[in-house]
Formats: sequence, C-alpha cells, structure tokens
Amino acid sequence: MPRTAVLIALLAANMTVSAPAPATLPASFDAGLDVGLLRADDRPVALAHIDAVSRDDRCRRSGRIYPCGHEAWQVWRLKTKDGTIRCTVGSRHGNRDHGICKTPDGTDLALWLIEYGFAKAVHGAPEAYRAAHAAASSARKGIFSTP
Repeated sequence: MPRTAVLIALLAANMTVSAPAPATLPASFDAGLDVGLLRADDRPVALAHIDAVSRDDRCRRSGRIYPCGHEAWQVWRLKTKDGTIRCTVGSRHGNRDHGICKTPDGTDLALWLIEYGFAKAVHGAPEAYRAAHAAASSARKGIFSTP
C-alpha cells in the first residue's frame, strides 16, 4: 500500500465523530414558558418524549368545556417554582433543546405530567411513559377526561 494511502487510512480511523455528551444543567420555572418547558442555561428546554398541553388548551369534562391548559400550567408552576431542577439535555428538535428533567427528589417531570393527564407520551417514548399514558387515559385524568 502506498505511503499516502496508509496515512489517509490512519487519519480516517482517528477522526471518528461522536455526538456531544448530554449536558446536565440546572433548570428553573419561567412564567413566560408553557407547560413542559423550563429555562436552563438561559434557553428553553422542552421535556423529552411528551406532548404537553398548552396553557391555552381547552378540554371537555362531563360535557362541559374547561380550561385544562390553565389548570395544567398552575399545577406545573407549583411543581417547578421551588427547588433545583436538573435537566439532562441530549437532543435538539427544530429550534428547541429536549431533555429529561428531574426534581431534587428524583421525580421525572415528564412522567409526572403524563401521570396527571397533562401530557401524552409520544411515539418512541420510554415504556414507563407509555404505561403512564395508558393508565391516565383509562382513569380519564386531565386531557383524557372527555365525556
């Protein structure tokens, strides 16, 4: 093998590109952000693997329309306004970072939103999220409380 080809092969072998390691950042509640969004490192971070209700969403419960999004936002605010939340930011979709965010006691905030019926697990979500989604739907919690 010619010397140039050997050098190119050696360089190529050492130039493996890997994805950056997920960053774990402190995060906090921001009143300007919606349900399922936190502020980390001066940027919004969405909880990964869920589709949370929006603050303006309306739902039907017992035949009546109610502001489920506002209800979800109030509960979200209470859960996240105090304490240090840690987000492991590992992916970016569109213009938003996504991460797994936990409270100091280890509560996974995305799973917590699903369990209370304020979010749906998306395609490809972890099994625990899908199971919580099914349980909240069966129990008709939050956004699953249609007539």
